[in-house]
Amino acid sequence: MIRTRTFQAGVLIVLLFFLPLYSQASRAQEVPCDNSQAKSVIPANEKGQPLMPEEIQNDADIMNKLKDARLKLNKEDIRRCLENDEPLINHVIDFEWYKAAWKEKDLKRAIRIEDSVLWSFEEEGLVSLATFGRTAVDADGKTTLAIHVPIQWKNVTLGPSFSVWKETIYKIKRGRLRREKRKTVEFLLGTSFQNSRFPTSADFSKATFGDRADFSGATFGDRADFSGATFSDRASFFRATFGDRADFSGATFGDR
Repeated sequence: MIRTRTFQAGVLIVLLFFLPLYSQASRAQEVPCDNSQAKSVIPANEKGQPLMPEEIQNDADIMNKLKDARLKLNKEDIRRCLENDEPLINHVIDFEWYKAAWKEKDLKRAIRIEDSVLWSFEEEGLVSLATFGRTAVDADGKTTLAIHVPIQWKNVTLGPSFSVWKETIYKIKRGRLRREKRKTVEFLLGTSFQNSRFPTSADFSKATFGDRADFSGATFGDRADFSGATFSDRASFFRATFGDRADFSGATFGDR
């Protein structure tokens, strides 16, 4: 009897040890990082053309489908794909979950997303590239927010709003509420938004692109702000579409 109970206890311990591993393995099979074999998650019209963000936001049914779809890719899935340096392909990605997974691991790999929807489902949703930057001070005391990893977002629908800056931050100074001074955002490596669709506002103002910046085929739904931006190397806006206002005032371009 004692031997039987000891054996049963041993079996239970083994099961408890392997069950989480089995669950993780089965979960990894259910939600692959590369989901390109499945039906496209990018909302499209009857002709198969991708919908613009304002069309998506005005359709409650589409938004509900996006919210349901993003639940299939949870924080653990995103973390696993980032750790394995695998691009996320054909997924609806919650930006807040993606941001949390990235910060938790402090990863230094390329940020690769393709054929997907990257969306902030918060009430005042913002996809902010400042998330991936680190504060740096040069010899002259100039403070920048440097992004040390290449951002490769190809054929991605971004929204509902997009900016290289953080959310507006206010601090109390001398008893008064004042807006914190924004730091210059610098992309040290190549950046690609090829064929991506931006929301009603895309703010790249005063950003510095130290390497190639590829916006070829990108579509901007409303306002695209590149004022004061610096393109040190090649910049491509080949076949880019601007729905309304595009501001390049004070921008500086390299030789190509």
